[in-house]
Amino acid sequence: MNIDFTFRCARVWWFLSLDVVAKHADPLGLPWFGREHLAYVRSRLDLKQDLPISHFDPRVKTYERLQGFRQTFGNEHLEHLLWWQRCVYTQGGHDRVGELLWWHFVNGGFKTTDHHLASVFGTVREEVLGQRQALAAPAPVSEWDEQAVAAEESSIEQVEQNIDEILTCNIFARAWQRTATRLGMDVLMKAFELVCADDKARGGIDEGMLPFPSSWEIELKL
Repeated sequence: MNIDFTFRCARVWWFLSLDVVAKHADPLGLPWFGREHLAYVRSRLDLKQDLPISHFDPRVKTYERLQGFRQTFGNEHLEHLLWWQRCVYTQGGHDRVGELLWWHFVNGGFKTTDHHLASVFGTVREEVLGQRQALAAPAPVSEWDEQAVAAEESSIEQVEQNIDEILTCNIFARAWQRTATRLGMDVLMKAFELVCADDKARGGIDEGMLPFPSSWEIELKL
């Protein structure tokens, strides 16, 4: 385990300890993450000694946590956790750049005169916006969340933004798969070629760096 991996593990461990995250476990792609997992995560997180994450070397603690998680819940749940950390969780940088870029195009960042493609984009956009609105109801902040967020020198607003980004990616990925991917390669190729040819839509992103639509589905299984 390299240092970057262990810092990401530590960040995810803290994130999963939060009640506001547990509230959205299913749409976040964590349907298996129950109260017993939440209790275990918190039992291995010392708010005074482990936070803020950037102030400590997480390598030993990460090994102990993951080993203990495997021993307590089994290999399958550990694999679920590591997959979620790798493919679903976002922390900036290149995390889920494919879904985020293509959601940007679908959500008005790309205009097309192709009526079929415009209809596909419109259907995906309506589904994503509708589901996001349904999940937007505010919830009271628990005492644990207040303490954990303060110890990490973060804020509830930042956590909520992180949750919203993951939820948006997940909802978009499902809607895109049902609406665009199922139509086949011709639709995907048309979308890819038209966006590649539109410098304004790409906003400075080199066409050679643009992810192919649906490519995230190779690893993403929501």
